[in-house]
Amino acid sequence: MTTNETETATPRATRVTTPKLRCIVTGKERLTNKSYLETKAAAAKTDVAGYLSNYISREALRLLRQGKTLAETRAELNATATGDIPSDTLQAAVKLNGKWSKVA
Repeated sequence: MTTNETETATPRATRVTTPKLRCIVTGKERLTNKSYLETKAAAAKTDVAGYLSNYISREALRLLRQGKTLAETRAELNATATGDIPSDTLQAAVKLNGKWSKVA
């Protein structure tokens, strides 16, 4: 690189942290973006923090809706998360996630 190229090079933008969704059932994480979170939170009639704290992955949500228990779901999906989730919290999170939350 010549001195002329160095002078015209644009400085790098400040690195922005990519938000991650962490499943409360399995502990698995996935990358997301701010606009996705805002859209999902608005559709669920909650704020972004509420959506993040009640996120359930699609696979775990499917098993829970099939009637599997928390322990069965975690075992089937090789979950890294441990600890108990109160029944009312789990039911609220199931309602909040997925397409069913938009019905009725």
